[in-house]
Amino acid sequence: MLFDAFKNRKSPKIEFIKTNLTWRVAWGTVDVNYENIAWRDEKISVILPRTTSEFPMEKLAVSSRGRFVVVGDVWLTNRVQLLQKLGIEPDSFQGSSLQLVANLWEQWGNESLSQLIGMFALVIWDRDKQVLRLVRDRIGVHTLYYTTTGSVRWIAPQLRTLAPHRSSDLDLVALRDYLCCAFVPGERTLWEQVRELRPGGSVTNQDALCAYLISFQKCAVDLPQLLKPEVWTAVQTAPWVFAEDLYSQASYLNRLMAMNIKFKGADQILTKVSNLTQAVLLQGRSPLFDQRIVDLSMEIPPEYKLSGVEEKAVLKQAITYSTSLASADILPDKIIHRPKSGMMGPVQLGFRKYWQREAKDLLLNQNAYITPYLNKLPIRSWLNYQGDTWSRYGVKLWLLASLEIWLQVNQKVQ
Repeated sequence: MLFDAFKNRKSPKIEFIKTNLTWRVAWGTVDVNYENIAWRDEKISVILPRTTSEFPMEKLAVSSRGRFVVVGDVWLTNRVQLLQKLGIEPDSFQGSSLQLVANLWEQWGNESLSQLIGMFALVIWDRDKQVLRLVRDRIGVHTLYYTTTGSVRWIAPQLRTLAPHRSSDLDLVALRDYLCCAFVPGERTLWEQVRELRPGGSVTNQDALCAYLISFQKCAVDLPQLLKPEVWTAVQTAPWVFAEDLYSQASYLNRLMAMNIKFKGADQILTKVSNLTQAVLLQGRSPLFDQRIVDLSMEIPPEYKLSGVEEKAVLKQAITYSTSLASADILPDKIIHRPKSGMMGPVQLGFRKYWQREAKDLLLNQNAYITPYLNKLPIRSWLNYQGDTWSRYGVKLWLLASLEIWLQVNQKVQ
């Protein structure tokens, strides 16, 4: 009997029931030395328990084009219908339900959530936008917990899995609720630093400013190591010019558009085009930066500008499906629907194959103009392409080389 343990004070202590560890996700300033990492990048690590020499990969899936990483527990009652919606013959699909969810997110983004019917608790990582999202089914069969403090946030389906990553402080409100209800209702848990995702809930883990800076894919995450300590101390808490727009009350998409127009447009793209065209006595013009187009675009509801993961949706439809014969089929379909490619040259190959020695002489020189501001160690690692998993070192080296040459030219003029 359960109460027999209390009859004799010398009875052995009741031991905890041992349970297997579950999957967990670390997001933030992650450590590459975590044990049992099944997948990772610069901001996230997926940790799966090893039962044999292999990981249980049914808990992890990567979308068909590699943009979305999905971790969690899922059982779908409308699996067949979802496969048909993707144009896949159900009998021919060999992937897991988690893989199906990953492919749905690749196709429709966050709109996929409303299409899922079943039991699920999922962590979805958007590698392009550097956004982590937690989602749970509307009934709440599967649970999902996450920590709320620290430079690394942890997510897991069981509270016990998060034990190493939280304090032992009790949540006093949760304690009160437990004593009244015999359970803890709502998002609180008995642990002060842990919350539970509510049924039908969705949480986006992302510092908006940090994520925006990282989206440039330049040196945002490298600043603490790249800048000299005294320089980093001087700028670390200085306000960013993007903050006012980024934290405004406008829709998130319109906030991003406003910043792109005010800063990337006026300070970079338009300036670059204007300087280059005027150098050969030409005047560059951008129709999409016409004031009337800009004003109209900010009035259009966000859902018409971004449909799923397709950008400029209403503009593409206007060009493709115009009722006027004069304006229909203005551009070929392959132009309208081609992926964004940016304006960056082949700097990854250039620095690695053709200009590596010259770049070392330029950037590692003791008399370089960047020397008082930047540490040489990360630059040396970039020049040697050590750990360049995502092929981004070339862009960073181009940024530094451009700065050094600009400083040399302008300092000499001065």
